[in-house]
Amino acid sequence: RRKCMNVNKLIGILSKVKDKSLPIRIIKLDENEITGIRINYWLEEVEVSDTGSSGYEVEGEVRLYGGV
Repeated sequence: RRKCMNVNKLIGILSKVKDKSLPIRIIKLDENEITGIRINYWLEEVEVSDTGSSGYEVEGEVRLYGGV
C-alpha cells in the first residue's frame, strides 16, 4: 500500500491556499512508469465513509473521484 495522506494533513495544506476557487488536479503516480508521462485527473466528487458506518466498522475513508 502506498503512503497515503490523512484528512488533517490535506486540510492543513488546503487552508494555506489563497484562492479557494482553484480546481483540484490529481496526477496519477505510477511506480512502474517507464515513459515518464503522467496522466492528469480533475477532482469531481468526494465521498466520506465514517469509521463505524456500514462496511467501514474498523476504519473509515475519504474517496476522491475524478477523470481526464
